[in-house]
Amino acid sequence: MDRIYDFLTELSVDPFQQLAYAQDPAGVAAAAGLGSEEQAALTREKLAGLARGASSDRDERCACIWQP
Repeated sequence: MDRIYDFLTELSVDPFQQLAYAQDPAGVAAAAGLGSEEQAALTREKLAGLARGASSDRDERCACIWQP
């Protein structure tokens, strides 16, 4: 479950990862090292909504990291 947490944390702050996940959820999850059971957990209704950021009242957010 720690890998799912780390994956979702990374997904929540990386807009490029979000786009890639929206286009190919299974491929991105596999590339992140998630096993078949962990990938199946992401497809469950509640976690899938979290992974996609699906919510009717959700504001769009973008992370920008700048290093001087």
